Amino acid sequence: MIVDCQATQVPASTADPVDTYAGSLAFAEFTAGNRMVTWCVQTCSLGSKQLFDLGGLVTLRSTPKAFVSAVAMLAAASVLAACGLGNSTQRPKTGEEQYHEAIAEQNAGLFRACDRISDQVIADAGLDPRTKADGIAGVKQIGWELCGWTGDWFYITVLSTSHSWEDVKTNPSNIDFHVVDLPGRDAVAFRHESDKKNEICDVAFPSSEGVLTVRSSTKAAMKPEMPPCEHALEYAKILDSHLPR
Repeated sequence: MIVDCQATQVPASTADPVDTYAGSLAFAEFTAGNRMVTWCVQTCSLGSKQLFDLGGLVTLRSTPKAFVSAVAMLAAASVLAACGLGNSTQRPKTGEEQYHEAIAEQNAGLFRACDRISDQVIADAGLDPRTKADGIAGVKQIGWELCGWTGDWFYITVLSTSHSWEDVKTNPSNIDFHVVDLPGRDAVAFRHESDKKNEICDVAFPSSEGVLTVRSSTKAAMKPEMPPCEHALEYAKILDSHLPR
């Protein structure tokens, strides 16, 4: 399945579209039975072609990992193959080979929270270390490293990206920017245009290992117990000493 942010289509037998959003960094949310998954779809320029890949976890809301992993890997590998990466004078590389090469190239030097933030730090922050999710259901994302954990009514995700600080601030899908007080950081908080219920907020700042984001997102069928941007900033402060400068 290839997820196109301009016209997202999913077979009805697999999932029913709830909402779709257009843009260079877009989100599409689907239900699978009574379970819900939120995708983030980003567009990347590749010569004269456009590469669509699943990048930047928003929320995985009790969706079976096997289903999510299969879709995410298939989408990434299929799209890379369609874009014709690889040396045409050699044996054509499979989509999966091209996917892993793209990961190695575009994710080099990015902060990997799943490896660098200990379970004890996560537990001390009030999160459950047993819920650690590396990538989208274990599938790495091109240009993104992300790790998430579960709290009482929320998810906290730490992301790093190869996209520039300017990209983050000028992305039209990021809205309601405001400067936040994170000592020693040039930090901003912002929401997503696709988040009509105000359930998700990012606190982002540049670092030596990619642009970092601490994201608070509310679990499905639950209401935020505090404003998401305040909550994201609270966790950015809690985790700050464990993040690269």
